[in-house]
Amino acid sequence: MLEVKAAEYAGNYAVHLVFSNGRAGTADLEQLIFNDRRPVFARLRERASFSSFKCRTALARVRAKPWGR
Repeated sequence: MLEVKAAEYAGNYAVHLVFSNGRAGTADLEQLIFNDRRPVFARLRERASFSSFKCRTALARVRAKPWGR
């Protein structure tokens, strides 16, 4: 199973991801966040909220700070 090993804010609405298979890349999520009207993306439209996500490698998932406690 492919897991996210690391994730870091890469400016604007981009995230740089490193996967368990050694591959890495940067995902520009701006169009997704602003064009998809589902409520899950509303908080992420604020750049401060988007840029404050955390990658919890023990759980192998990316979690946005405003949702997690």
